[in-house]
Amino acid sequence: MANLTNIIHAAINLSLDYDAKIAEARTALKGKTPDEIRETLLPIVAASPKYQVPVIDGERKAKGKKVLDKSHPKYETCRSMLSDIVADIVGKVVAKADQYEIPEELLAAALTLVKRAKQYDENVMRTLAAQALAHAWTQVK
Repeated sequence: MANLTNIIHAAINLSLDYDAKIAEARTALKGKTPDEIRETLLPIVAASPKYQVPVIDGERKAKGKKVLDKSHPKYETCRSMLSDIVADIVGKVVAKADQYEIPEELLAAALTLVKRAKQYDENVMRTLAAQALAHAWTQVK
């Protein structure tokens, strides 16, 4: 059981460290579009000792852009990591088909939640807001 405790504590620490680094990256990349963020991070993630995937010139619809070399054995894991990091920095994007017009009262409630969550450290602000919404769902019968 002590080993499991150590494992879980290590996972919690890594998660908190990841959230803090993503918050720092978000600040450093403030004002950039998701495409600009991806373009900035592509060579950084590709050059990671974990992946070392070559960055090459894109072809067809990616012409004029840099892309990961699909022939590299770690291409897929590197591409997935890049996508995850970009999504964590810009926030998860809802698919167009899933977008709805938000009623004013829901928008006002969300704004109130965000304003109250802002009093906390930016590293935990989004998590607190998400957890508050999840908890509220459990209260609705």
